[in-house]
Amino acid sequence: MSKSIQPTSTLRRVRRAALTTVSALLIVTATPLLGSGADFTGQATVMGNAVSTATLTAPTGPALTAAGVTGLSLGWEAAPVDPGAAADYTVQRSLSADGSNPATVYSGADLATTDAGGLPGVLEGKVLSSLSSGNAHSCVIADGAAYCWGSNGNGQLGDGTTQSRDVPTLVGGEALAGQTVTALSAGIDHTCAIASGAAYCWGNNDYGQLGDNTTTSSRSPVVVTGALAATLPTQINAGYSHSCAIAADQAYCWGDNSSGELGDGTRTGNRKTSALVGGILATAPVTAIRPGRFQTCAIAGDAALCWGNNSEGFLGVSTSEMYVLTPSAVVGLPDAQPVTSISSSNGTQCAVAGAIVLCWGRNGNGQLGSESAPGGSVTPIALAGALTGLDATAVTVGEIHACAIADGKPYCWGTNVFSELGDGGSVTQRSPVAAVTNGALSGEIITEVSAGRWHSCALSDGAGYCWGRNDSGELGNGAAGAASPTPTSVSTKAFSEWVCPTGAILTGDTCSLTPATTYYYQLSYTVGEWTAPSSGWLPVATTAPAAAGSPSRGAASTSTALSVDWPDASWGAGIDPSYTLQRSLSADGSDPTTVYTGADLTKTDAGGLSGDIRGQTVTSVSAGFSHTCALAGGSAYCWGENDYGQLGDGTTITKPTPTPVGGLLDGKTVTTISAGEYYTCATAEGQAYCWGTNGYGQLGDNTTTNHLTPERVEGELASKSNVTSISASQSSTCAVADARAYCWGANWWGQLGIGTTDQQLVPIALVGDLIGKTVTSITAGNTHTCAIADGSVYCSGSNWYRQLGTGTDDEMELTPLPVIGLPAGTTRVDSANGFSCAVAAGAVYCWGGNGNGQVGDGTTAWRATPTAVGGLLVGQTATDVSVDSYHACAAASGVAYCWGLNGSSQLGDGTTTSSYLPREVVRTGVLADQNVAVVDAAVNGTCAIAAGSVYCWGNNASGQLGDGSTTNSAVPVPTDPTIFQSWSCPAGAVSTGAGADVTCSLTPGTTYYYQLSYTAAGFTPAPSGFTGLKTSE
Repeated sequence: MSKSIQPTSTLRRVRRAALTTVSALLIVTATPLLGSGADFTGQATVMGNAVSTATLTAPTGPALTAAGVTGLSLGWEAAPVDPGAAADYTVQRSLSADGSNPATVYSGADLATTDAGGLPGVLEGKVLSSLSSGNAHSCVIADGAAYCWGSNGNGQLGDGTTQSRDVPTLVGGEALAGQTVTALSAGIDHTCAIASGAAYCWGNNDYGQLGDNTTTSSRSPVVVTGALAATLPTQINAGYSHSCAIAADQAYCWGDNSSGELGDGTRTGNRKTSALVGGILATAPVTAIRPGRFQTCAIAGDAALCWGNNSEGFLGVSTSEMYVLTPSAVVGLPDAQPVTSISSSNGTQCAVAGAIVLCWGRNGNGQLGSESAPGGSVTPIALAGALTGLDATAVTVGEIHACAIADGKPYCWGTNVFSELGDGGSVTQRSPVAAVTNGALSGEIITEVSAGRWHSCALSDGAGYCWGRNDSGELGNGAAGAASPTPTSVSTKAFSEWVCPTGAILTGDTCSLTPATTYYYQLSYTVGEWTAPSSGWLPVATTAPAAAGSPSRGAASTSTALSVDWPDASWGAGIDPSYTLQRSLSADGSDPTTVYTGADLTKTDAGGLSGDIRGQTVTSVSAGFSHTCALAGGSAYCWGENDYGQLGDGTTITKPTPTPVGGLLDGKTVTTISAGEYYTCATAEGQAYCWGTNGYGQLGDNTTTNHLTPERVEGELASKSNVTSISASQSSTCAVADARAYCWGANWWGQLGIGTTDQQLVPIALVGDLIGKTVTSITAGNTHTCAIADGSVYCSGSNWYRQLGTGTDDEMELTPLPVIGLPAGTTRVDSANGFSCAVAAGAVYCWGGNGNGQVGDGTTAWRATPTAVGGLLVGQTATDVSVDSYHACAAASGVAYCWGLNGSSQLGDGTTTSSYLPREVVRTGVLADQNVAVVDAAVNGTCAIAAGSVYCWGNNASGQLGDGSTTNSAVPVPTDPTIFQSWSCPAGAVSTGAGADVTCSLTPGTTYYYQLSYTAAGFTPAPSGFTGLKTSE
């Protein structure tokens, strides 16, 4: 294939001797690691032997015989020359076919070289998006990761140590691994952040400011617990010894509360978990919150509010009380000007309103920014000085100095001992001065500024700058100990890295050749002083990374586990493949399960397969005073307080998780259940059973003896075989059998509906207007009873709160009377302590006592007849309603709503604030995407059923929420489902765990199919395909 390349070049030089003909050839082969190449394919010739002239013919370009992923081997034959003469060769590479911008790959007398690249890398920097300064440390977000520097005595840098750092250091720990940080705040000696929708804190925790329900300090991030955990926080701020956050326009705080700085209306101790800030912030949309030392300030509805320590009236609110325990409006800010920025520190507060900076509070070191009030001010003062005529956008208050941004530049005032004002000096300034901007900040537009104790930092165009004290490295410039009187750049070392094209190998700051890329090569040579013309540019391509190798069965395989091995897919140093091993039960790889992801070359697959579930769907739930019961799979389960045997398990031991009811219900199919105050009743196979306390005969067994297990209800119901529903209350019980209503137990107010107030130890049929009607359901309230008959509601008993719905003010009714004003077709009714509610025509109606807004019409006025519940329920289709004591809940269009008293968070909205109108139960946590079908209200809590599982919220002192704890919850938590589930493994497989946590090993003598894939340096080559591997018999 050799051919002559024209044109030739004639060189005229005086030589002492004539040259013989010279020829050279270029061969391209793979590197030794890649295999051998082919023979040479081109030549060049020196022609003529005259003393004065010689002609050199151009060589042929290289021909590819083999190629590597990130390198190529080049080889050529020597040009034949006379003894004593030698040829020098040059190989060049270009990225373009026209040979533009060539790079010399090799020059010398050798006949081969390896082109490993040596291409320049690209220095890429991370963009800083948020910056915050604490006492002597600062933190920043860079491309979604958190970095901190400075003092670290309490672990506030979050890197797992207490070593101070003078350059930014990545915040570590498992909690933030793989998370995207969106908000960050440095406090005095702790730090908080939001990552992937959750709140985290680290550092000092003496006052519970980390919010993890402990007072143990942490050197790495821990998740914030409490009410905030059930929301999606968007802002977070760390103060001196307390922290605050915003989620869904509401404010939450935790930590030190000695001065009422948490805003919950108390000064009671420290709060170790997050809780909702009360007062006006419970209803006003909060857009900013800034915790200081013993006080907190916020912006809500464009107005500024502060609370906490009000020494000398420095909170700027309308009271001179020493402690302001709930958010109060700041007085004296410009009228009709929205507050856009606010900050609070050690008794000094500043805000921006109408593009003007205003400050109030302490002024001992000029931190107020005004000489007009040397002793401080209880009302906001507009700052002048260097800020005069400028438009301010942000303000930040440090320990005893403050800074602002105006027209894109930083301005500071207050103490200046360590040049924390950034003006180049160290003289305290009592009015704003400009920070020096002709150095590091030259031409920069400042977007964020943050004042620490003796240093300040700012952010501009994705880069950080700090000035002031640097004893602990708080400037982040790598020069700890040397203060800076003017802004200096934060070290970019942690934020920058050399980057190569996809797949290339980085060595120092240079890159190898790139996989699957075409390069162009040219060969030239010289003999003595004669230079041959260069060859043409020949395209040569590196190869793509190889497909993943097939998995193989390892020697450590057993009958219930397979050791799976695979070959290394790396194509060079610095290339670290991440492997993914998938398993399928079918040869075609259908429904694969990922069994491993990582860098190892082997994995022992022990199964972890889900067993066969024998699940029991929860069909009914009933919440009593301090215990709860449910039905699942035709069996009864109860949990919570058990002092009177109300759980029915034969003991008086309190149980925080569901426990099977025993005794006479064993082996029977239970169809309904109802938890009363300290007793429980159920129906099973057409008969009624009760257990627990029996002081008023409410168990219906013709005694007043308590029972720890179910006893059959006697009297007229004992001969019935079709008891269809039952309802337990405080001390009276009712049931429906043969479409008639029966009641028994206490009867002080005539609630049994039998025409007298006599107590009954066995069931007796209701009389009055129910005679001759078809009763479909009945509910026993504490002192009154309601039933549905022929689609209408009838009630009897006490009418003290107008809870009978008859429209009269009669004190009581001894027989059932019709409720007036309800639409036809009532499907659900429930009664409790002085009020009742019903579902009719898809809407909810309530009547009776309303002191806590439990009627749900937006008022506290008693209602003698049914009133439509308003607010969020308007227009919804309700399917269920439940009442107890002073609150009510409903299920409508798949969502749970509650209203009324909320002192124990029984409304489930994440707060303890009562509501006169329905509020939506929090759905961002365990109820996300769930369809709520049933609700049941208890005295201080509520439960619901969604997708066959139980969720409860509110008071949990006796474990009545069923989650295995006694911790109250302001949002729904799942009841432990273990008792409702049963799992099994295939024959021969080994099970691990118990209940719902059971997993199964691989099955003996079974073939499983494995596929390997990998990703490396941005490449994801083809997977291996599925390979069958068999466990031992």
